[in-house]
Amino acid sequence: MKKQLLIVILIPVLIIAGLLIFHMIYPSYKDKMSSMGYNYEAPDDWGWSDDGDGIVFWGPKIKGNWIYIGFTEKFLLEEGDTLNSEINNIIENLNVSFTNYTLITRNYREINGMNAQEFVYTYFDNSTKLKLKQIGIEKNGYIMGITYSSIASEYDKYEPLFEESLNSFKIN
Repeated sequence: MKKQLLIVILIPVLIIAGLLIFHMIYPSYKDKMSSMGYNYEAPDDWGWSDDGDGIVFWGPKIKGNWIYIGFTEKFLLEEGDTLNSEINNIIENLNVSFTNYTLITRNYREINGMNAQEFVYTYFDNSTKLKLKQIGIEKNGYIMGITYSSIASEYDKYEPLFEESLNSFKIN
C-alpha cells in the first residue's frame, strides 16, 4: 500500500517538476522559438507546447480536435536535395501515415522573402475529417516545416488567422 501511495504522489510531482523546469528554461514560446532559430507571433490567447520535434500552438478545441499550428526544427538540406524534392517525398509518403487522404492543392509561394511550397490535404481520423496545410520553407540551405490543422468544417474559418500570423514568421 505504501508503494502505491508513493507512486500516486511521486508521478504528479515529477510531471509538475518537469513542466516547471521546462518553463524556467523557456519562459515564453518566443524564447523557445528563438532557440530553434526562428521567430513567430502566435495568435492571441493560443496555448503552446514543445512536442519534442518542434513547437505546437493550439487554439480552440472543436468536436474533440484542436485547431493547431505546428513548427518543426529547421535542418540542413543534404547535398542534391531541394525544397521541391523534400515536398515530393512527403506527399509520396502521405499514404503511409494516412489510409484515406486526398491531396487538394500544391502551390509555390513566398513567405517574407523566403522560397516556400505548400500543399493542402484532407484525411479521416476515425470518423472525423481533418484538413491540413503543410508548408516547407527554405532559406540558406535550411528547410523547416509549418503545419496548420483543423477539422475540415472549420478550416476556412481559422485559415485567415493562420495566414495573418504567418506574416510574422522569420528564420534567423
